[in-house]
Amino acid sequence: MERQLLLVLRDPGNRCEPNWICFAERFRLTKAELRLCIALTNDSNIAEYSKKSHISLHTARSHLKRIFEKTATHRQAQLLQLIYAFVHS
Repeated sequence: MERQLLLVLRDPGNRCEPNWICFAERFRLTKAELRLCIALTNDSNIAEYSKKSHISLHTARSHLKRIFEKTATHRQAQLLQLIYAFVHS
């Protein structure tokens, strides 16, 4: 297993509130992609999210695939680590 290091640098003089907006802007996420990220951090899974959002499971998976591409992550666990490092720090 290859180990990776995530380093998040911020300019303390350049605050972006709330951090979710900064996260979305940094990775150029659409509103739909951002909603999925937020749902995943609230212990929702992709199937639950698709039901609650009234979208197909295929569409939710497509959003997740684009999020992975934009954030250079490959699994939900990696994505959640990135989100927590960026949004909750």
